[in-house]
Amino acid sequence: MSDGIFVCRETFQTTDLTVIKGTTFREGHPLLTRFPEAFQPLVVDYEYEAPPPVPPKAQEPRPAPKPRAAPSASKSR
Repeated sequence: MSDGIFVCRETFQTTDLTVIKGTTFREGHPLLTRFPEAFQPLVVDYEYEAPPPVPPKAQEPRPAPKPRAAPSASKSR
């Protein structure tokens, strides 16, 4: 599957540009029209499809904090 990407077969030169073997171009690039014999569709060696995202776990509500004991009313002297 190239997805509209082409790779240069061999290094070549134009009057103002050198294109190195292995350079990739997206479909529609002017060089593909001018030098179609110099390119071939990109072949992917190792495809990868990302696994679907894991939905987040439902979080249980936090328990309400326990009230603190009121300070004692007795004062020591």
